[in-house]
Amino acid sequence: MNKKTFFFRLGIIGILISIVVYLFTKKTADGLCDSYYMRFTSSKQNSLIVGTSRSAQDLQPEAINTILKNSKYESTVYNFSFTLDDSPFGPGYYNAIKKKLNGNSHRGLFIVTVDPWAVSTDTSNKNDDPDIFFEKRSFVTKMNFVNMSPNFEYIFRFYGKPLIALAYKKKKSVRLHDDGWLEVSPPMDSMSVLARIKEKTDKYTSVANSSKFSLTRYFYLEKIIELLQQHGDVFLVRLPVGKEMSLIEKKMMPDFDKKVEEASIKYNIQYINFINESGNFLTIDGNHLYKSEGYKISQKIALLISGKNG
Repeated sequence: MNKKTFFFRLGIIGILISIVVYLFTKKTADGLCDSYYMRFTSSKQNSLIVGTSRSAQDLQPEAINTILKNSKYESTVYNFSFTLDDSPFGPGYYNAIKKKLNGNSHRGLFIVTVDPWAVSTDTSNKNDDPDIFFEKRSFVTKMNFVNMSPNFEYIFRFYGKPLIALAYKKKKSVRLHDDGWLEVSPPMDSMSVLARIKEKTDKYTSVANSSKFSLTRYFYLEKIIELLQQHGDVFLVRLPVGKEMSLIEKKMMPDFDKKVEEASIKYNIQYINFINESGNFLTIDGNHLYKSEGYKISQKIALLISGKNG
């Protein structure tokens, strides 16, 4: 066999392997493979929900879109929220939102969820330097392509499992829906819930003791508002939590609502604040609402938006 024939056959084999991998990934990579992948496979969006895991789990686009389907907004809203480790306000998340946003949209709806953790940094970061923000190591910061299906960049760089694992997914208590909502269905017996609340309370008490308000993160919150305002209406939303978590946040940053209200006045946008309703909704861990409660709060937000713009 001469070299020309060898390389031709090698090229054919390479093409066939690529096709098989493409079809396998397209068929098997879905909302059960992990909690993030599908958000990088959807197209650019006209309307977005952004924030950390609270909005990822609490805010359900289906509930919002049903109420606002005949409103002035040109498309359904998509949940592009991640976690406190991956999407606090900062340059990484700002750039990811910019990539996900349809730059030609001008009648979008944007729900920006806020809480003290998303505008905080570790006390060891003396100069509030974004170059040492912890999310700089996150896939949200590092992803180059956020609108590709299948998304091989995510699969090969950040999935963290062999490709074949996509074919062996079992029924899970966590499912990422096509609209970006992360459905979490843990055991909800009282002992399980209390154990998760204690674990979350202990964790966030410790985090609060080593955290401080970040002017840099607040700056990027404003940059995100400015970016989204070019393409539609922006609403700032603070979600309710368990009583224990609300007390931790109040002690950690007692003037947080005042800071957000200043931003709402500066940009002439509404601040929808449910923090005083904390304890009135069932949570799975004191930090995230149970999914039926998330549906209710999503409806409440949509009705407030509808009332403001009706």
